Amino acid sequence: MLPRRSAIAAVCAAVIIPITLPAQTPTRPDTARTRDSTLARSTAIASRGSPTSTATRSSVLLQQRPTTYSQQRVRLQKDYRDPAQDRADSIANAERVRRDSIDRARQDSINLAGQRERDAAAARDKARSDSIANVERMRQDSINAANAIEAARRDSIARADSIAAAGQGRRQGFVGSSWHVGLAAGAAAPTGDFKNIGYNSGFDIAVPIEWHRPGSFLGVRMDLGYSQFNANTFQGLGSNPTVLATSDPKVISAALNLTGHVPLTESRSVSLYAMGGAGVYHFRSVGATALGGFLGNDVFTNPDPSVDNNLTKLGAQGGGGIKFGIGRTSLFVESRLVNVFADRDENVQFRDFFGDNRSKSLRWVPISIGVTIR
Repeated sequence: MLPRRSAIAAVCAAVIIPITLPAQTPTRPDTARTRDSTLARSTAIASRGSPTSTATRSSVLLQQRPTTYSQQRVRLQKDYRDPAQDRADSIANAERVRRDSIDRARQDSINLAGQRERDAAAARDKARSDSIANVERMRQDSINAANAIEAARRDSIARADSIAAAGQGRRQGFVGSSWHVGLAAGAAAPTGDFKNIGYNSGFDIAVPIEWHRPGSFLGVRMDLGYSQFNANTFQGLGSNPTVLATSDPKVISAALNLTGHVPLTESRSVSLYAMGGAGVYHFRSVGATALGGFLGNDVFTNPDPSVDNNLTKLGAQGGGGIKFGIGRTSLFVESRLVNVFADRDENVQFRDFFGDNRSKSLRWVPISIGVTIR
């Protein structure tokens, strides 16, 4: 009876366990189903055998079943996830994502700041290079402008020289480029004894003919002149003073002078000049006048007016002036001191009549304004 009861218990256990087990685990894996079918076949075989073998096999099956349940339990435990753990994992993942986001944002900020710094440095370098290029371009423009001005100046000088050379070539007729012919007029003022013996200012006319090479300092000038003075009567000195008849004397002169020129401007259009030389002075209408007696006529023993009416004397002159050039024409203003040597014999009668300490020179100062043409 016992073996049969054991077999029945084994069969019941084999039937009950599969029925109750799906209620606990509705979804068993295919491996558990395979094992259940294998267990049912083993139970059926055992029930058809001997009671001893059947009991043995049932016990074996009963011993194997808990092993299958244990494996199933482990499998269920492995598939089970704790909500707290999931929440912790989610928090950890969110923290990791946050840190990654912060790191990426920080790295992006660093990269952006570096890029901005590089862009600013590039902009500064470009601005500096542009400024240097502008300064260099302005300097080169200034140099080019200065070169253009210098070239224009040289061209202007060359044109002026060519025009002057052409003009000089055209003027190689009556006078050359170094010859100057002019006309001057002004006053002639007696000084010293010439004034004291009764002569006043008159007028003076001169024709200057000068050779002066352009750009040189020295020149030569011939002055052809005519002067006339206003005469008054002269009463001699002594116990029996004599009054000499008088007339307006006229002087024709020719003097050769050496001139020196000092330009005041770069173009030499304005210059100062000095001159000095000697000449011949021919006095007319002096006769038995005070001027004739001063120059050596015998106006006391032979008062004939026709005697030595004209006298020729030597003299010297010197002076200076300023000249203003206008093309081929020059205007000038000058003054000279003319000194004519009387060349007379002084005797007692002369000293009694004219007085002691009379000079042996006759002097006057012409002041003239004139023009010359080249």
